[in-house]
Amino acid sequence: MTEDTTVRIMRKHLYERVWKESLAHVGPTLGIWPTRLGKICVKNKIPLPGRGYWFYSTAAKKTMMTPLPEADKDWEINFSPSQPGPPKPMTDEQNGGRIVVPDTVRRPHRLIQEAKNAEKREPSLLGSLHNVLLTRLTTREGLGSI
Repeated sequence: MTEDTTVRIMRKHLYERVWKESLAHVGPTLGIWPTRLGKICVKNKIPLPGRGYWFYSTAAKKTMMTPLPEADKDWEINFSPSQPGPPKPMTDEQNGGRIVVPDTVRRPHRLIQEAKNAEKREPSLLGSLHNVLLTRLTTREGLGSI
């Protein structure tokens, strides 16, 4: 689905689809994220299956569909697809067989941030980055925190 197309679906049809399959399945088929599909349903007064609905329906237990309010009124719902396609992996030719690392890190791990701060405080201390990380890893943090 291209970005410039508009998806048109009747309210009653969307109601039937979200009760037949989960939002995680219906959303991508319509070209939108499941969260956005849920918001579209709420805005258009389409009830959604509650927590546990899919568990019970797959376990062959009796489940009840919430009736569609204002079922006599059916209208068209229009929206533009917003879900990007799956990320395309870079080929070896594109990146020269190297791992691309960004110049800046937005949210570094707290141990990395501590080491960076220690390096700023004591720039003359050779290997402070290594020492801080080694100290933290061998004490309470453990390797599982990285």
